[in-house]
Amino acid sequence: MKSIKARLIIAFILTSTLMSLVVGGYSIYNQMNKAKENLETYRETLFAEYDQGIKTNVEIAISLIEKIYNQQQAGILTEEEAKEQAADLIRDLRFDGDNYYWVDTTEGINVVLLGRDTEGKSRLDDADPNGVQFIREFIKNAQEGGGYTDYDFAKPNETEPTPKRGYTQLFEPYGWVVGTGNWVDDIEKEVALSAEEFNSQMLRDVNSIIIAMIVGALVVAVTAYLFSQNIARNLRQVAQGAKEIAQGNLAIEKLQVNSRDEIGQLANDFNLMTENLIQLVKQVTQTAEQVASSSEELSAGAEQSAQATNEVAAAITDVAQGTENQLNAVNDVGAVVEE
Repeated sequence: MKSIKARLIIAFILTSTLMSLVVGGYSIYNQMNKAKENLETYRETLFAEYDQGIKTNVEIAISLIEKIYNQQQAGILTEEEAKEQAADLIRDLRFDGDNYYWVDTTEGINVVLLGRDTEGKSRLDDADPNGVQFIREFIKNAQEGGGYTDYDFAKPNETEPTPKRGYTQLFEPYGWVVGTGNWVDDIEKEVALSAEEFNSQMLRDVNSIIIAMIVGALVVAVTAYLFSQNIARNLRQVAQGAKEIAQGNLAIEKLQVNSRDEIGQLANDFNLMTENLIQLVKQVTQTAEQVASSSEELSAGAEQSAQATNEVAAAITDVAQGTENQLNAVNDVGAVVEE
């Protein structure tokens, strides 16, 4: 049979464990969602910064072309010289290390692309492995005021196409579609690195939550032990007192329970019951003594009555004997008279 102390400890531990699991689980769930949201926000921020960056770089390139075009308009350069000078400028222009620019006409003729053999040739029908005709997309987005295109394209000195995102804008005087871009796998690598950092931080947070849960459970266990120990001690006092009374021992000490709860009320009621029992026993004892005294008096009266009865019986015997003697005397007198 489990003691109430053990039951209380188990109840406290189970309750605290359940609460810890609910609160801790919810906290861990929130941490995971927060990490996921932060990572997605970081990814969106990187792409937004990237988009803004390549757009700004294209605008810078077009502003440089426009300066040369202005020289043409001023008569300093011929159109052919201006276009050649602008093409050379864009061909050598770089940003963020080795990131380059390209230029195609609205008819799809390549003007600038790292000095490759494609320059001067049509790329209009070029497509990536997924079937995206990116040159047509470049031209379309540029003619619509500028826009972004997602496609696969090989990195310099590589043959395997990888995901890339470009921005193109139209320089109307020449009918040039000026563009630049970057491979998004670099962004994904940054996102992956950030994901590792977020996961590490989340793991640290989860470990902190688990440690807090364990510490909380230990604190609850100790508190439950002390609390149940106090309750069990008070109940043992009541139980021991009831056992003593059951064995006929009313000479027990008054229970000392200072708690103001139901157990304290139980102890007070037990003390009151004990006092009432003692008073009842005293009354019963006094009544028994009175009954015993009355019995003695009745016994004495009975003896006196018996003695008087004996005396009356003796007197009656004497009277009967006298009567018999008188009868005999009368009989004798009668006999004498007859003679």
